[in-house]
Amino acid sequence: MKDYLIVGQGLAGITIANELMANGKSFLAVANKNLTSATSVAAGMYNPLIFRRITQSWMVDDVLPVMFETFKKLEQTIHQPLIHRKAIIKLVNEDEYQRWQIKQNDPLISKYIQELQKGTKINGIHEYYGTATVAHSGYIDLNALSQGFHQLLQQENSLIYESFDFNDLEIFDTHISWKGTHFKNIIFCEGAFAINNPLFPEVKYKLTKGDVLTLSIDNFKLEYIINKMSFILEKSEGEFLCGSTYNWSDIDFNTYPKDLDYLKERLSYILNKPFELIQHKTAIRPTVNDRRPVLGSHAKYKNVHYFNGLGTKGVMLAPYFSKQMVNYLIEGKPFHPEVDINRFRKQP
Repeated sequence: MKDYLIVGQGLAGITIANELMANGKSFLAVANKNLTSATSVAAGMYNPLIFRRITQSWMVDDVLPVMFETFKKLEQTIHQPLIHRKAIIKLVNEDEYQRWQIKQNDPLISKYIQELQKGTKINGIHEYYGTATVAHSGYIDLNALSQGFHQLLQQENSLIYESFDFNDLEIFDTHISWKGTHFKNIIFCEGAFAINNPLFPEVKYKLTKGDVLTLSIDNFKLEYIINKMSFILEKSEGEFLCGSTYNWSDIDFNTYPKDLDYLKERLSYILNKPFELIQHKTAIRPTVNDRRPVLGSHAKYKNVHYFNGLGTKGVMLAPYFSKQMVNYLIEGKPFHPEVDINRFRKQP
């Protein structure tokens, strides 16, 4: 009997599986190729700051070192480059520049500000009053992660591509059974599709739809990630990503001209070169009402577990909280109170 059945193989499912492997636990992961996960569309960016208020991202000092450590080990495991360190250049007007200057006096923020400059000129980019360059930023290649890690799991007979039907699940005191195969535990890592999970109706989501464009731009190189109401980053020679939208309506997997026009309009504030649209993709982020991940177990069934709700900061949060989740499962260690699923349950 395997220790765990993992439902879902987006970022949450991958990092949980990785931690279980590191702790010598057996599992079978179930992934549905017909479902579009946020992981398959997301740019995978990590940014230690929240630009709107120029504040630290939640728990960044704790989660960022674990993120680098985890993905560096995964690079060695799947023999694929995953971590792409790129400074983020925020294009700012005069008022914004002054706000960034004030934040330079805050030691919690200044360690993530590489430099402030007035009138920085970048080829192909509109010139603004100034720029704020953010350090310890970049992106994780989530497509390479998914392909490489899933290939590894398939080689070890630890992954199947199949739709998960709750009618095939039976829960007992000592184990669970799925399609007649027994497991000691089950962990749900379903991303946005968790909203339909009948075992955890108490978790309240505020799903966010996001669109990303893939562009072709001739004779253009970009060493940085550029941000001004949207972002643009170079994924490979001549190919760039631009995003993203944040829609709380039209929660479906269709792409719409209005979202394409929105991103093109935002891109016009950054780019002063012509481009060709290669692809327009959309997905749904598993964002929770309070914007915190959700970790824990079923209120009644102690062998039914939940790891989800990573949201827009998933690449930074997943490695840290997957470790906390596995430590909880194996050793009973508590996790951060803000991510505890019990916050959604009425306390006696």
